[in-house]
Amino acid sequence: MTPSHLAELLSYMQQHGGTEAKRQISFVTAYFENTDPDEIAARGPATLYAIANAHWRLLDTPHAAQKARLRVFNPTLAEDGFVSEHSVVQIVHDDMPFLVDSVIMAVNRGSRTAHWIVHPLMSVLRDEAGKIINADHVTKATAGDHKSQIESLILVECDRIPGAAERLGLEQELSRVLGDVRAAVHDWRAMLERVQAVGDAAKSSALSPDSLQEGVDFLHWLQNRNFTFLGARDYDLKREADLVSLVARADSGLGILRGLVRTPETCLSADALGLLESDDLVLLTKAMTRATVHRPAWLDYIGVKRFDESGKVNGETRFLGLYTSTAYSAQVGEIPKVRRRVAHVFNNAGVVPDSHAAKSLQSILDVYPRDELFQIDTATLAEHAMGILRLQERQRTRIFLRRDPFGRFTSVQVFVPRDRFNTELRVRIGAELMATLD
Repeated sequence: MTPSHLAELLSYMQQHGGTEAKRQISFVTAYFENTDPDEIAARGPATLYAIANAHWRLLDTPHAAQKARLRVFNPTLAEDGFVSEHSVVQIVHDDMPFLVDSVIMAVNRGSRTAHWIVHPLMSVLRDEAGKIINADHVTKATAGDHKSQIESLILVECDRIPGAAERLGLEQELSRVLGDVRAAVHDWRAMLERVQAVGDAAKSSALSPDSLQEGVDFLHWLQNRNFTFLGARDYDLKREADLVSLVARADSGLGILRGLVRTPETCLSADALGLLESDDLVLLTKAMTRATVHRPAWLDYIGVKRFDESGKVNGETRFLGLYTSTAYSAQVGEIPKVRRRVAHVFNNAGVVPDSHAAKSLQSILDVYPRDELFQIDTATLAEHAMGILRLQERQRTRIFLRRDPFGRFTSVQVFVPRDRFNTELRVRIGAELMATLD
């Protein structure tokens, strides 16, 4: 907001805002402080004050701690003091990470576009009844003031939602998402402690020393800002006749896996059981659900084996979350588990060190899809990497498939000569894969 826009807005408040406007001057100034001037100019002072006043009323509503106050509405002059071609989402929440990203994700999931977003942080001082005494910018002084509460206000204008039932549905979805955010943030440290605990407990396992150390190193690497932990739960291994399954411990959930267990027991395929009985401490794949917190991606699944007193596998601790940008930019030789696979590929490739082929192979592995590097087995990586290397000798179309051993998905890489690639071909390839893989 420019100084001239602010002066115009404050002048309007003094003339038309009544006695309540005097309490709101610092609030309104902070509310629009970092807003795009073009958006400010498009609305005018009367609409801006009405928008801020509507959010003030929501902020001034008494509420239970750790609960969101939110409203999804189509504004009217009679009730809200302004009108809009869009629907409006207004949220008040205790400040914590992931709020804005998660809210926008929820709005976008309904194929809606967010046209305008305002998200100021407010230092709010309340009386004993919970009513606002003052709401202002967050500063170093107010951030350390235990009398004030730092609260996050989020305004989103999105595609218009005409039906009341659909607006209520979005409100309920936002409430659920904000609950996931609170659970993940609240349990974050407990999840880190559980990672440490399962790594320490694995030292009594029957795994080979090298595999055990690589797995423990990977868990430490995750903890070092390379993974955003969103949920955790313990599972026990159950064997009955020819069936082997993982059974959830009902009260072990943390973060987004708190509460009711949707799938209490999962039968394991022969491939999945083979992984569980392998020499690896940590199993990596993708979950079957998309994240509701932080960013719209399939959740990453980290399974850490648990062992009985004799060193045999008797269960798993499962962590769900998302690899961070740091993990995706790290050198492949610095990532535990990945570095071991990469070294194996080089040792068995038969390329001369420092040769053109060696440099090309290193480049292939450096840019290999990072999610694939986390999940792929060593033999398949070697086969794919060498196949890609040979494409440099003869330009032709090649396809590389990897089926998830848990039966959840198939990963496909298609290589096409550059001069043949275009949008039409890309669409045809996608349609063929959709048909073939059902």
